[in-house]
Amino acid sequence: MVDMLKIKMTLEQEKKAFPSCTSLSQTFPNSKDDFYRQGKQQVEHDLLKAKSALKESQERVECLDAEKDEVLRQLHSSEEACLMVLTELEEVCQRLRGSDHLQAKL
Repeated sequence: MVDMLKIKMTLEQEKKAFPSCTSLSQTFPNSKDDFYRQGKQQVEHDLLKAKSALKESQERVECLDAEKDEVLRQLHSSEEACLMVLTELEEVCQRLRGSDHLQAKL
């Protein structure tokens, strides 16, 4: 009986000395809940950042695709223009050969 009184008095003294401290059984669930809540918030935050980065990347890909399509169109137009100039140049060369041939006959 005396031992029980000593234990009880010691516990009361500790409570007075450390009033903000409570037993582990009372603090652990709150800490566990806080831990999971903070983890969940961090995951949600990271997920939002990843979604935002993905959206920006997709928009950038769309812009690059549009630029690529425009450059390919311009390249095709340039190739067609080069072919036309080459054809005209060949025609001019043929005319010049023909006129040189006529002048040689005269």
